Amino acid sequence: LGLLVAATVLVIAPPLVGPGVGISWPLGRAAIHANSAVRGEGALPDIILAAKQAADDGGRRELRRHLVLQPPALPRGRCCHGAVTSSGAPRCSNNPVSADDDHPAAVEAVAAASHRARGRNQEKGGAEESDGRADLHRVRVYAPVWVMAPHPLYPLLDADYDAKHRAHLIIDNLQVLSVLRPRTHSAMRWHERYSDYIRRAGFLPLARIVNAGLPTMDGPALTALVDRWRPEIHTFHLPCGELTVTLQDVAMILGLPIDGHAVTGFAQPHGWRDTVEHLLGIRPPEPAVNEKDKKPSGVSSAWLTSHFNNLDDNADEGTVERFARAWLWHLVGGYLFPDASGNTISWLFLPILGQQWENIATYSWGSATLAWLYRSLCEACTRTGASPTLGGCAYLLQVWMWERFPVGRPDRGPAEVKWTPYSRPEIENMNLSPICKRDENYWRATIPLVWFFVVEWHLPQRVVRQFGLLQQPDVHQETTNRELHKIDRRKVRGPVDWVVKHQPYISLWDARERFSMYPYDGPAHRNGPYKEYLVWFHNNARVFIRPPVNIAELQESESDDDNDHMDGYDQATRESTQTERAPLHNYTASQLVRFGNDAGHALCHPQGSEEEVGALRAFAQDIIGSSQLGDAPAATQQSVRRAGRRRARDTSEVGSANIL
Repeated sequence: LGLLVAATVLVIAPPLVGPGVGISWPLGRAAIHANSAVRGEGALPDIILAAKQAADDGGRRELRRHLVLQPPALPRGRCCHGAVTSSGAPRCSNNPVSADDDHPAAVEAVAAASHRARGRNQEKGGAEESDGRADLHRVRVYAPVWVMAPHPLYPLLDADYDAKHRAHLIIDNLQVLSVLRPRTHSAMRWHERYSDYIRRAGFLPLARIVNAGLPTMDGPALTALVDRWRPEIHTFHLPCGELTVTLQDVAMILGLPIDGHAVTGFAQPHGWRDTVEHLLGIRPPEPAVNEKDKKPSGVSSAWLTSHFNNLDDNADEGTVERFARAWLWHLVGGYLFPDASGNTISWLFLPILGQQWENIATYSWGSATLAWLYRSLCEACTRTGASPTLGGCAYLLQVWMWERFPVGRPDRGPAEVKWTPYSRPEIENMNLSPICKRDENYWRATIPLVWFFVVEWHLPQRVVRQFGLLQQPDVHQETTNRELHKIDRRKVRGPVDWVVKHQPYISLWDARERFSMYPYDGPAHRNGPYKEYLVWFHNNARVFIRPPVNIAELQESESDDDNDHMDGYDQATRESTQTERAPLHNYTASQLVRFGNDAGHALCHPQGSEEEVGALRAFAQDIIGSSQLGDAPAATQQSVRRAGRRRARDTSEVGSANIL
């Protein structure tokens, strides 16, 4: 905290990209070359603060005075890139991030400075517009000072973020935390007459997936994953390395477009009921007089379902279109962007979903979905209440987990991780939608993901093994801007033009073609170098979490939606159709460690001596006594008895009388 962010002005380059310079949509499908690459892979979100602050303090001349001409003197133990060597010590080459290098940080700083200066020049009549814009575009910016507060034990972690993190509370404070409850909804009833409208909006591939049936959410498995999420760099920290959900996963799993306009706009909370009535023909209920509005952020899923769940087969085309728009609103608000409350369909999307159907398809719904999932994970990993919830597209996260980890996959080994699940042969034989791979040149782009008030950075360079490439240790450390995480819809009550609020980031998104690349370009993965990466990673990150076992029933959370999928796993566990593996697994692991220590102690005596015979006899007796589960925790004994009763019941059905 309190560290200075510095930048350097150097007249070296022609004009770069400004807020008024974007890429026309749709983008042409550029040829993908195997040797293509993006220079300057690291994106540093906090770089914007330097140029923005300088631009706020004055015009072109003031900008020159406020930005220093040399790289800043770094505090002891800090690094301008935030990188950490294999020994855990910071390193710094002090190389400039140049506008010539197309570095996202440089583009971001230039966009912010030029936007502010252009506004002042217009106020002055535009006399200095061309000269001022040229000077502001000729900016070379050094990467900022490392603004994180490094953890004393894990240099890759931010101490401020970690102070409230569930992993810290579990492993360091030994707190027993509740399981997260994913908040999502099944889609409303589908009618085939919707298909033409949904196809024009670009959501038909996703609609087919949803209507085919959705799995039950596995809250405990998702909780175990969220406990390992790091909000600093948007990756899961696991013993096998870093993994995360990328734009590739969004495209391949959900079939959503990546290329397109940022999903943002003007948010006007007043009069949203008028918009609903205009689009759907029915007005949501008003709050009673002198009563607080219980649904200021939208309608309940139950209200929307009660009015638009059943379309008459003989309905006219106008009614079909209204029902189709309501179906799409429920899909977007309840499936892709559910909030932590669980039963509210936000009105934020209405200005976009109320447009012509073809215009809806011109937005980047894939990047917006990932942005909201990132933000929901960053919030969920700090929730410690009695009934914590998980927002975002939980289906995307669960299918991503299913594709990569052996959770509930008996055909896989217990430690087998599928790093590249989309390269298996059967994928090539599937009839995939063309949208799945249409925008693959953006899968590895280091760019900001925008969804109204949310801006989250996409940092695929930290997980290139997911693309079959060699993961390098000691990559640049890009910390998520805390100021961006503080921007929350609940704290913004009045109207906000998020296009203006997040204009520098939207300018970067509009210039995404500059950061596109062939996703599989680079050195291929090799086990030897990857082991070196794992040594570095284990020395600098918290990779093991062993939470205490708690078999208490999960508290139910109130919901007015009958389709709210929250307690499928809990119900299966209570009915003894879901094996409770955690208590037995933890007990077995602890016993094996103890037996290993005892065996080593017994074998340290001279061979054939009385001490050896006595130690081995005591060791064998200890094993026999422990096999009775007499010293096992009550939770373990209860789990084993349940499993025994379940086996007895299942075996009795086929006529067997011998139960072990």
